[in-house]
Amino acid sequence: MNSDDVKQFLSSSWRKVIVGLVTLLFLIAVLCGYMVTVLQTVGLIIVMYFLCFAASRLLKHKSEKTIGGWVTPCFIAAFIGLVLIFSEGLSEFTTPFASIKMATEKKGDALIAKVKEELDKKVAEVKDELDKKVEAIEVKRKEADKKVNEIDNKSQELDKKLKDIDKATEQANKAVADLKRYTEFNTAVVMADNDDRKSFDRLEAWANDKEYPFSGFAYEVWMSIVDSHSWPQMQTGFKVDWMPGTDPAKTSLEDLQELYKKAALVPVQAIQARLGLVEYIWNRHDIPKRQRMQFLIHVMRTDSSLKVVEYAGRYFMGDENDKWKPLAVEKHIEWWEKNKDTIK
Repeated sequence: MNSDDVKQFLSSSWRKVIVGLVTLLFLIAVLCGYMVTVLQTVGLIIVMYFLCFAASRLLKHKSEKTIGGWVTPCFIAAFIGLVLIFSEGLSEFTTPFASIKMATEKKGDALIAKVKEELDKKVAEVKDELDKKVEAIEVKRKEADKKVNEIDNKSQELDKKLKDIDKATEQANKAVADLKRYTEFNTAVVMADNDDRKSFDRLEAWANDKEYPFSGFAYEVWMSIVDSHSWPQMQTGFKVDWMPGTDPAKTSLEDLQELYKKAALVPVQAIQARLGLVEYIWNRHDIPKRQRMQFLIHVMRTDSSLKVVEYAGRYFMGDENDKWKPLAVEKHIEWWEKNKDTIK
């Protein structure tokens, strides 16, 4: 095999190798996930083919004159192939002869415009949705503010009503207390006027209490009852139902006082019996006067009947310098404490 045959074989083999390499590189790029376009594939084929072609021609023709005629076109073609390989993102290629705009520019611009349009549409939709939500939130906020204001107004009205209720309750309680006090006062007046000693003493206490609302009325009523038991005339000759076989003249003061205590256990029914005992004991001159007056003091302090107290007061003041009215019990007691040692 001569040198020409070898060159021809190499030249033919190189073409096959080039095609194989290009195919292999394309498959590797696809398998590796690279996005290889048709232009990039064509550019790769052009570059590999013309580089191999230039190499084979160099081996066959070594003269500079011959080389200069085809090397330059080969390199221009290889350059164009490189441009095609890197055409992604390249919008325009300018040569001394012409300016070449790649189709990818228009395609990219259209895609970008479409994406931008979709994006603007989505943004507008999202904005509209957000505006609606913001508007709905604002409406809810205004409604909430309105509800809060209504609650505040109702709360203020409720507070006012509660205050009015408290005031009315206070006034009602005061009215109830006044009514109770008035009823109590009237009851005491009626009872005292009907011979009740306890009610009479309450009127006196109220009359001396200047803080009591009806103090003045209490004093007037009390004095009226005192005066009603102070007439100059007094009834005498009350009878005592003595037990059969009893001789009152021989009954001791202690036994007579015991009879009085038993009669005092039945306050209303035994008033006449107590009046008779008070009159009888006072007229027992065989009993020392001091003891009889001490008995009258006891009756004035403890008896529940104003009538019995009146008669004890009349007997007590009738024979001494005590000139107070019969129901002036405290004055009688005061006089007794000062003068009892002088009485036999």
